[in-house]
Amino acid sequence: MSGVIVNVLWRVFVGGVLLTWLAGCATNTGIKIDQETLSGIHPGKSTKKELFDLLGPPRAIAVQGRPLYIFQPLHKSDTALSASRANIDKPLQLQAEPFFEVFTPQNTLTYVHRVYFYYYAESRMYMLPFYEKTSLEIDQLLVLVNEESEIVEDVYFMPHPK
Repeated sequence: MSGVIVNVLWRVFVGGVLLTWLAGCATNTGIKIDQETLSGIHPGKSTKKELFDLLGPPRAIAVQGRPLYIFQPLHKSDTALSASRANIDKPLQLQAEPFFEVFTPQNTLTYVHRVYFYYYAESRMYMLPFYEKTSLEIDQLLVLVNEESEIVEDVYFMPHPK
């Protein structure tokens, strides 16, 4: 009888070790952007309010001639950040002009235009003994909005490469 118990305990131990080695994790952040979501945005017709109702507030808003700040998202587990951690998390600063360049061939841009930046990122990691694989997929959505009329004028979607 004790041999059976040892055998069962051995199998449980080996199974636990294998599950630990075969560990994988996935995280995502941002707003999921799919064809159904995109079909709800109509350039020349949709309003800024309708855009916010559909996608929520953008991750960043680009203004010509000003730096663009993209704040890194906080995970649910980060809601109780310490003061020292809060000082470390600095926004990513970029130039705003490249966000406007995708719209310049077909649009005349003025000071009333803003580019609303949305994204969805998904990262995965798989680990096996002597093998590790990671992947990162990012979908980006740029929406050109006329702040004066509050109308969406154009949309540019960059899905992750398949």
